[in-house]
Parts: sequence; structure tokens; C-alpha cells
Amino acid sequence: MLQRRLRALPILVAVLFAFAAAFAQQPPDAAKEWKLSTAVGPAFALGKAGDRWAKRIGERSGGRLAVKLYPGAALADREPSREFFALASGAIDLAVGSSLFWSAQVPELNVIGLPWIVPDAKALEALVAGAVKERLDAAIERAGAVPLAYAPLGLRSLATTAIGAQTPDDLKGLKVRVASTPLVADILIALGAQPVTMSFAEAQAALKAGKLDAQEGTLETFVTARFDALGVRHVVLWGGVAEIAVFAVNRAFWARRRRTPGRCRSSARPGR
Repeated sequence: MLQRRLRALPILVAVLFAFAAAFAQQPPDAAKEWKLSTAVGPAFALGKAGDRWAKRIGERSGGRLAVKLYPGAALADREPSREFFALASGAIDLAVGSSLFWSAQVPELNVIGLPWIVPDAKALEALVAGAVKERLDAAIERAGAVPLAYAPLGLRSLATTAIGAQTPDDLKGLKVRVASTPLVADILIALGAQPVTMSFAEAQAALKAGKLDAQEGTLETFVTARFDALGVRHVVLWGGVAEIAVFAVNRAFWARRRRTPGRCRSSARPGR
């Protein structure tokens, strides 16, 4: 699953080569280390995307541009929902962020996570194009960043410890850990569940202790974190919430350093 989601990255990297090329001609004192943030580490799609982007910028600029990856939202108090704020304020130069987490500061990104808005990755790719892409571009720029590219991350799932939730009634009363994503919490509340916001580490301990019934998230998370060892017995591919990765740069940083405006924007086309 992770590799399939990352098939878009060669296309993204090709699109973003213009970014490195445009900046590589800057004088040496402009080639300070740039800070690139991701909410998770390279074991997950967002983290891997950030890691590849940082390395390719260095390679394509002949080492003139140094980019350091800060995973785990390390520059945003370890809180992914604050990552975009840090990007817009200049504490972060570059970021590969989740539409769900960034929707806290860019409400327009909530359109991606509306319940059951798309049935699959192909439809998600089509959604992030045309008029929707233009509106997202404008909203992100207004909020303080310049979006360079989008990549579908797919549909999120639900892991449960006791029963495989097949109907809305099965969710009633379930304590479900969610990240700091109000839209997801609202959907679960509407279905009768009890969303609980806690850190990932706290959720793992709670699942193992039997104090939590379920976790909302990605398949990569469930596999990489070995949720099967924490008491999880079922994974429901409910497809209720979609998610995209947004490759972006601080707006002021971009305005100061760009040489070729408008050459870097694109939406990724997975599997091409």
C-alpha cells in the first residue's frame, strides 16, 4: 500500500525539479539549511515523500541547497494540526502535509475529507484537479503558503479490537481514537461513536490495556505500528474519509527566492 501511494512521487519530483533549479542560482549566503516538516517519519507515506523531496533538492542543486527533514511535526510542538501555522509563520520553510491536519488552518481543505465524497484513489485524483485545485491553491496562498503539488493518499480505515464494524449501529458507544482532526471526530459522533483525542503513544497504551475500542487511521499506521499486537482484531475499509498530501513552501520564503514564477505547480498523477 505504501509503495502504491508513492508511485506518484517520481512525477512530483520531476515537477519540483524546477523548484530546485530556480533556487540553485542563488548566491552562497542564500543556500542556508532549509527546514522541511512532515507529521510522521519516513516509514509512512508523508514522511517518505518529505525524505525523498529533501534528498532530490540536494542532488539536483549539486549540493548548493541543503534541506533537513524534521519528521513528527517536530517544529510544531509535535502537533500535526499546528504544522501549517508553523509553515505560514516561517518557522518551517517547506512541508509535506496532510489535508486533514492542515484543514485546521485552511478550512477549504475539509472538502477532501467530506464523508464518502470519493469511492477510490482514481476519483480522489480527479477531485484534486480543475476548479477544486484552483480554489485550494488560492485558499492555501491566502493562509500563508504556496502549494506546489498534490498527491492522493487514499481512503482511511477503522481498526477495532472487539467487533468488525459493518453497520452504523456497530459504532455506537465505541471509544475511537482520532488525531486532532475535527471533521473526522464529527463524522464519528454522527455515527454514534465516542471519539477520543490523544497522542499516538497514549493510544497504543490504551488499546493494549483495553481502555480504547478502535483507532481511525491509515493501513500503513496499523501495519507499521503492529496494531495486531495491541489487541486489534479487525480492520474495516470503510472509505469514509479521503486524504491528500500537499507539497508546499512558506509564501514569504517563496516570494523572496523564486526565479521562475508559476513553473512548479501541479497535481500528481499516480501510476503514470
